[in-house]
This record gives sequence, C-alpha cells and structure tokens, in this order.
Amino acid sequence: MNLEEFKSLIPDFLEGNLSSQDEERMQHFMIQSVEAQKEMDAYKKTWDMLGEWKEIEPDPGYISRFWTRLAQERPWYQKFLEALWDAISNKVVMPVAVAACLVVWVASITLKTTLEVQTTETALTELSGEEFEMMENLELVENYDVIEQMDMLEDTEIIDSLGSFEVS
Repeated sequence: MNLEEFKSLIPDFLEGNLSSQDEERMQHFMIQSVEAQKEMDAYKKTWDMLGEWKEIEPDPGYISRFWTRLAQERPWYQKFLEALWDAISNKVVMPVAVAACLVVWVASITLKTTLEVQTTETALTELSGEEFEMMENLELVENYDVIEQMDMLEDTEIIDSLGSFEVS
C-alpha cells in the first residue's frame, strides 16, 4: 500500500466500512509509516472538529436582505461609466470637453483640406502639356455628352433645311 491509497481509504476506515483484510493492511501501513500516522491524526482531528460544529441560524430576513442587496449591486464597469458621466456632466468639465472636441474637429478638417490641396498641386505639376490643357478644358470634357447632342441637333437642322430646297 502507498500513502495515496492510504489517504483515500481513511474515511471508510473511520466509519468502519472496510473489509477486515483492508483494515489490517491500513493498520500495518500505519505502524510502518510515520507519514500515514500523521495523516490519520490530522483526519481524526478534522473529523472531531466537525462533530463540534454548532448550527447558527441567521436572523429572520437575513436571506431576503442578502438577495436584495446582491440584486442592487452593479458591475464594476457600470459604476465606472456612471462616475465618468458624473465627471463629464460637471459644469466645469463639460465646456472644456466640448471646446476640445471642436478644436479636434476643426484641426482635422483643416489638415484634410491642406493635404488635399498639396496632393492636387503635386499632381498638377507632374502633368504633361497635353494633360494640363485637358484639365483646363475639363468643363468641356464633363459636358461632352451635351455638346455631342447639340452637334447632332445642328446636323438635323441642316438636313431639314436641305429638304426645303426644291429641285426644278
């Protein structure tokens, strides 16, 4: 028998639930092993202390007060968010926070516009002569469909006017 097997059999030994052969093995192992004796003594002391345990009844209503208080408890993150909201809604902090947000917003728009202008200027300097001329006439290119339709209408008017001449 080893110490682990001995420990597992102690409860059954103390309650008298072991066979006579297993009880003899346990007693023989206790004689041979000082550790086994110490384990048995510690287990007996613990068992004896449990026998001295006195039931204490809680106050009437304790359980309902306990569950009510537990239900009212808020998680840590909810407490944190409430404290943060209290700080933000403070008469001093709120205007400062709004001003900071406005500064960040204006700065981001200014930065974006500046970067777009720089990018456009860089792109324009890298254009060839033909591409630059096309950029100057960008309005014409954007309205190409309208111009094409106007040309078609002029062609139609010319054809109509040719039909009005009679060949004699």
